[in-house]
Amino acid sequence: MQTTTRGRPLRSSTRNDLARRLALVASLAGAAMAGAIGTGAGPAVAAEESPLSGSLLAAPSAAPANAPATGEQAPAAAPTSPLGGSLLGPAPSGAAAPSSSLIFTPGAPPPSPPGTAAATEDLKHYLEIANKLYEATNSDAATFQQAIGNPQLRSRLEQKLKIPLTDDKLRTMAAHARAEAAYWAAYRQGIMAKIATAEAAPAQPAAEKAKPEQEMASSLSPFAIGTYVPSNAEEILGRAYPTPSRGIFPIGDEKPLPYVYDQPLPLLGVGTLPLRPAPLLELGPGFLATGPLTEGFTLPGGAVWQPRLWVFGTLRSAVQDFYNGKSHFSEWANRLDLFANLQLSGTERLVVGLQPLNYDASGQFSGYRLAPGPHGLVDDTNANVRTLFFEGDFGSTLPDLDRMGILPIDFGYSVGRQPLFYQNGMLINDNVTMVGLARNSIHLPFTSNVLLDLIYAWDHVERPGRPPTTGEQPSLMGVASTIDSLHTTYTVQMLHITDAHLFGDAWYVGGAAIQRFWLLNTALRVNSSITDGPATAVSTNGTLLSLETSFNPYRSDDIVYFNPYVALGNFTQAAKDPIVAGPLGALGITFAAYGIGTSVSALSSAADNVAGFATGYEAFWDAHRRSVTLELGVRENTGTNGTFNAQAVGARFQQAIGQRVLLEVDATYTRQEDHNDAFGLRTEIDYQF
Repeated sequence: MQTTTRGRPLRSSTRNDLARRLALVASLAGAAMAGAIGTGAGPAVAAEESPLSGSLLAAPSAAPANAPATGEQAPAAAPTSPLGGSLLGPAPSGAAAPSSSLIFTPGAPPPSPPGTAAATEDLKHYLEIANKLYEATNSDAATFQQAIGNPQLRSRLEQKLKIPLTDDKLRTMAAHARAEAAYWAAYRQGIMAKIATAEAAPAQPAAEKAKPEQEMASSLSPFAIGTYVPSNAEEILGRAYPTPSRGIFPIGDEKPLPYVYDQPLPLLGVGTLPLRPAPLLELGPGFLATGPLTEGFTLPGGAVWQPRLWVFGTLRSAVQDFYNGKSHFSEWANRLDLFANLQLSGTERLVVGLQPLNYDASGQFSGYRLAPGPHGLVDDTNANVRTLFFEGDFGSTLPDLDRMGILPIDFGYSVGRQPLFYQNGMLINDNVTMVGLARNSIHLPFTSNVLLDLIYAWDHVERPGRPPTTGEQPSLMGVASTIDSLHTTYTVQMLHITDAHLFGDAWYVGGAAIQRFWLLNTALRVNSSITDGPATAVSTNGTLLSLETSFNPYRSDDIVYFNPYVALGNFTQAAKDPIVAGPLGALGITFAAYGIGTSVSALSSAADNVAGFATGYEAFWDAHRRSVTLELGVRENTGTNGTFNAQAVGARFQQAIGQRVLLEVDATYTRQEDHNDAFGLRTEIDYQF
């Protein structure tokens, strides 16, 4: 029986079939709800296991790309779900049905337009289908959007779907339909380009067509990283394709050859990305969440604040056993870093941080000690605040001062106890009570940006080797700058510490040049400590020169690194937290501190008349969810201060479990000249919330 409307018959291939429209509406609604509770990108669910049809078209199996375009309609495939159906009805028999749908099979590859070898008539047939799909999905997006303000239309949809439709659900359904429409728009543009190419160029044998691409691929320089490579170059040349590091094969996962993708990529819409791991507590709009923003309130001065509170942190638990050549350490240690971030606007926030399982004054971590000393529980719980600061921008805090937006009042400011970290921790790495002022976007000749910082700290400045006293406490003031030029980023810091006469005053100066030379990532650093008066055990003279270099083996994200260093004199940091490493700790895992328990690094991280290097290889697997690092570290004495030479090998294994858990296993062995050899073995589990 033929359906009619307003006295005119409807063809089965048109979009006015109400039953089919509502069927697609139901499919999209189900997809919206499935996307809201899905598990993120991944393989599509089999049709027989899914409550949805699994495809926007519910089409029969794809016909060969060279199937004749008859224009006839094939019988529709039996729907695999109660919501099966299509707005357009079954696809024409000559059409290659999409292998996936942007909504129902997130992460699957898009259907590709046929090659230029296909007949022009076949290409036009594909174009007609793409046009209809675009019009259908675009119209559905408008319907869902219209239903938000149209109670009658919303009621009709709710009756058909048998579920309540809130504004948010309708917006999500509209977003799905718009994403699908954008996808088919790009799809048809690709077909139109194919048609234009086929009509403009005479037919060529396949062998003649492949010849120019083969010549292009074989003529590329072995070091032409990032240059356009034909997408079939790997098929033409295979693994014989020239490499910038022939003979060096990655240990971790390999990557495909770099090339400019010549097909349109699908839009990553709602339901195609992994679920957002929410923090422990969210009050107000969520962190990196979607949805409407709250209205907020206006403060005197014109600032509009939209408060939201996020509580997050990391719980670390480690079982570790070390022998440093003299003493044996064995323990179960725990550390909790807990933060509350009260975000008031895009620039203003208040941050509070605790470490309730370790007390900084004692240096202990809650857990269980096996050695040295008697066995027993260690209870070092506390409620001390380790971080408490407020930061913002004057231009955003008091916008009424510059209604025209022309005054230079955009200065960042920060007040309170917070981390101070310069030169990758080599110059200073401590939590200090300070006030800071920053000016960004300063433009100077031959630079793209200059950042200038002014700081003053008056409490919790923990100088290395300085015993805690109740008398005069050290204070710190300084200036720091970051300069971006065409090829290099420069960082310069100058700090001065004023302390009691017993410990002495000192200057601390650091500079770095960070750039990429050809295939190498490099960072050259020079840091100096200069006494301002007589030298003491705390204020010393010394200079540390270090070079950090790394590169990626061809076809991988693995990292090969070599970091040499030399310390002239006794260089000391301006300030450092007792649980972090010394100035050499940033160079490699054999020098780094673990930051939990009484564990020590395989090699000393002090920079007192020594030279050496750290070199290693880090390999990645499973999309960077698993890694292994192997390293050799060397420390050679160059002075007469009594330190000894040592060499260490270290290995680290890391595995991500789910979205929040990280498993880490470390092993080190150290050869110490004229001393007993040392070793270490530890396992740690981190939970991030």
